[in-house]
Amino acid sequence: MDIDAATDAGMDSDMEVDMDVPTCPEVPCLGEDVCVDNVCVPNTSCGTAKNLGTISPGDTVTDSGSFITQGLDQLTTSCAGAMATRERVIAFDVAERSLLSFEVDWTGQFDGVVSFRTTCADDSSETLCQDQESGARVFEPGTYYMVLEMKFGNAGTYALTINSQTAGCTIGESMCVDTTLEICPTGVEKESIMCPDACTNSACVGGSCSNAITVTAPGGTYTGGAGAFIGTLNFENNAGCGNRQSPGYEAVFYLPGLTAGQVVNVDTLTGDTNSNAIFITSACGDTSACVANYASEDIDWVVPANGDYYVIVDKVLNSRSEFSYTLNIF
Repeated sequence: MDIDAATDAGMDSDMEVDMDVPTCPEVPCLGEDVCVDNVCVPNTSCGTAKNLGTISPGDTVTDSGSFITQGLDQLTTSCAGAMATRERVIAFDVAERSLLSFEVDWTGQFDGVVSFRTTCADDSSETLCQDQESGARVFEPGTYYMVLEMKFGNAGTYALTINSQTAGCTIGESMCVDTTLEICPTGVEKESIMCPDACTNSACVGGSCSNAITVTAPGGTYTGGAGAFIGTLNFENNAGCGNRQSPGYEAVFYLPGLTAGQVVNVDTLTGDTNSNAIFITSACGDTSACVANYASEDIDWVVPANGDYYVIVDKVLNSRSEFSYTLNIF
């Protein structure tokens, strides 16, 4: 006989009936599957990946875990090396273009690497791998997998923090706008830098031997913003230039057609706070022998013979600062 629950005096019509089917760990997983967050999943690095969900600008998310109890050795990152062992995978989605800053703390006697990929089980989908525990990069919308892999040592634990903010540009991108260089140093917004001369091919002219500023008589003053140049020359191991350390950025000037007896005044004390060395060469480069070199920042150099010469003003400190240099040719 059917019973109408609404009219049966022996039943409460408002009572909820629990129809949920028991899940793991109440019901054991089958085969080699394991129980993660009450769901049976394959016992693989990707199957047991921790999913942080969607990360949006303004979010700060954290996670922690163990390589001891949950780490597996199934994936290969490009920077962990031959001794690499266990890894943990963190999955997340990015809904809009974002700059994610991340920091991982390792606890234990081991070193680890941080890798990102777009397909969990595909090592070739890796987009970044680094041995540093912190960093920042721009992520386009999509799904990503962060692989924390032990480089060597005894398994321990990790703690992860990810901060997200809107990305207005891509870190490292640059472009010329007239004589101004627009760069993206952090991924948040573009920064405009004044070039001392022209700007071509997404770089300020004067930052390298192949892109030197051409100076002819009577000369001129060349002023640039912080970050206009990126140093590539260091005369530390050049005995012909005094083995002078110059790890900072340099400004490279090309002086064609000089004649013996001319005087070139180089003044690098023109309103900036840099500490500079001055190198004069006939062939540009930090392995070329110097025709002259100076620790003084205001010099008068007498041209020894007819020819083309380079004046390289190189910072002796590796710091990012504005500059103003004057070259006069008499």
